[in-house]
Amino acid sequence: MKTFYVASSMSNLKQANDLGNWLVDQGYCWCLGQDWTIGDESALQADHTLAGMTAAMDIAAAVSCDLFVLLVIDKTSHGAHAEFGARLASNREAHVVVQGAPIHIFYYHPLVRLHDTLEDFMYFMRFGRPRGRPKRDLV
Repeated sequence: MKTFYVASSMSNLKQANDLGNWLVDQGYCWCLGQDWTIGDESALQADHTLAGMTAAMDIAAAVSCDLFVLLVIDKTSHGAHAEFGARLASNREAHVVVQGAPIHIFYYHPLVRLHDTLEDFMYFMRFGRPRGRPKRDLV
């Protein structure tokens, strides 16, 4: 079974969870069981050993999954961008869904498939080709 990992900020928990559920419906499963959307953030804040182990597992999942998706909604998703960087450093393709957020130069990396909206990404997943993307300028 193919695996996936969705990276995003904690403030985008619902959308990340919804996308994860949609990918499960498409026949994928969370890589290494790392569905961070159902975790307890307060438990991680209280237990630094658990937080470190979770961070290591998240990076491992981001690097080893078959399908990596970064859902960008703002500039504050530091952990998600760390996972994105680890994915690129492992020389593996990453999908970035920008959703109107500012574009970063790393979103133009040759291993990145850039999608303007979640609907564009889902179209790509269904049909294996882009729906069409307007040219974007660096902000």
